[in-house]
Amino acid sequence: MASSTQVDVEFDDFLDASSYSPRNKGVAGARSDIPKDILLTADPDGILVETYSLSKLVVADKSWTINASVDASKLISICKTLKKLGASGSSITIDIVGRNLILKYKTTSLSIPTVWVK
Repeated sequence: MASSTQVDVEFDDFLDASSYSPRNKGVAGARSDIPKDILLTADPDGILVETYSLSKLVVADKSWTINASVDASKLISICKTLKKLGASGSSITIDIVGRNLILKYKTTSLSIPTVWVK
């Protein structure tokens, strides 16, 4: 049974939105260009992915209805793993179950804990 928070998005669009970082622009005092967290914000057309420097709408098959924050480096790591598994050019399913963000491609489900969920 599908969860009420489950949406399908194009993997490439989600990867681009999640891993966006302007070239040679880091956060003052940070050790890398990767922000500490990424916000996944509710939007009627999909998921609004908000990094420290850019907000980008990722169109989904239905509205994303919750707001969540996840660790950016963990999310980017999971996206890179899905890319190695062949998710490029395909759609993935994104869901929140309890306090975990689930990304599913075909039969592979990967999860990371959320920082917070509303």
